[in-house]
Amino acid sequence: MSTRYLPSDWTLPELTDWNRPFFTAGRLTIQYCTDCADYQHPPLDFCHRCQGEGLEYRESAGTGTVDNYSVVHHAGNSRLKESLPYNVVLVEPADAPGVLVLGNLVDQDWPDRLRIGASVRCVFAEVADPGTGEVLRLPQWTFADGPEPAVFTDVDRRRSAS
Repeated sequence: MSTRYLPSDWTLPELTDWNRPFFTAGRLTIQYCTDCADYQHPPLDFCHRCQGEGLEYRESAGTGTVDNYSVVHHAGNSRLKESLPYNVVLVEPADAPGVLVLGNLVDQDWPDRLRIGASVRCVFAEVADPGTGEVLRLPQWTFADGPEPAVFTDVDRRRSAS
């Protein structure tokens, strides 16, 4: 687990029946249509390809490649100012071709190493939703050849402060 990459007061995803497994599992899960055998992301309540409703989540190995990225140098929101520059990556999981998962590359050396085609693996930022208390596990990315970031989660930090 890692801490949140963006500020702790940054908006969390709104959980729905169809995206809850993706944001709470603590492992990379990708929605799969049993009607047409296609993976899809982001999660929906129907298949984007065949409009079928035979959807399930399949666990991914959690590795992939950076398909595209952006480095943000201007804070469009004042809460992001302290995070500048920050990155946003689109990763194609190795076992779900055509699917792109949005996240951030959390390694400290990302400015020197981030490139299209970089091998990455999924790690998770564990954050409690302040409105509901439900724990979300937000997928983030780290270079595949490095150690998993060894830092406390936001949930751990709050527990140790009590």
